[in-house]
Amino acid sequence: MNASKVQGAGMRLAKQLSASLRLCSRREAEEWISDGRVVVNGAQAETGAKVMLGDTILVKGMPNEGSRVFHVS
Repeated sequence: MNASKVQGAGMRLAKQLSASLRLCSRREAEEWISDGRVVVNGAQAETGAKVMLGDTILVKGMPNEGSRVFHVS
């Protein structure tokens, strides 16, 4: 079982994108996830997914930048 899917562990991906990384609003983050623009540890992210320390987040189609990779620390 993928550790980022364990209930109660880690932080919700949308919150990580909005609050911790300050990339967008939480609503925008949910849209990016549902549009397939976010990949976590090489797998397509799903709404409600959680991320943990050491996870890698890829966001596709960043304005003026293309894709960006972030590491949860």
